[in-house]
Amino acid sequence: MIRLANLDDLKYLKNYDYEVYDIEADINNNLVYIIEEKEIIGFLRYSLFWNRIPFINMLYIKDIYRNKGYGKELLNFFIKEMQNKRFENIMTSCVAKENGKMFFLKNNFNITGGFNPFKEGYELILDCEIGGRK
Repeated sequence: MIRLANLDDLKYLKNYDYEVYDIEADINNNLVYIIEEKEIIGFLRYSLFWNRIPFINMLYIKDIYRNKGYGKELLNFFIKEMQNKRFENIMTSCVAKENGKMFFLKNNFNITGGFNPFKEGYELILDCEIGGRK
């Protein structure tokens, strides 16, 4: 099951998404989705790039649930939600050396650029057309 996060999820999210400034505000603004079965499996948190393009800030699946289709299920759910909101594209980023980029490339994202943020590894920018306008 996939649902919007609520304040009951705050402790879980703080354990796995500790870099976010104010996860409670993101929950209250409906910017976090939870995927769960008998327990929480993972989550997706997003914001709006330039206040108009959904940008996936974090897509996390617990290690024991990876490579079982949960990430793809969560991503597809998110895409449908954004299409319903009439968005045409979504974006994300990931460190070039991380394996996460392969997940997004396999799911119709394209590398559109990158940059070196704050003396960290090279960050790739990826986007995906979702055709939300009808």
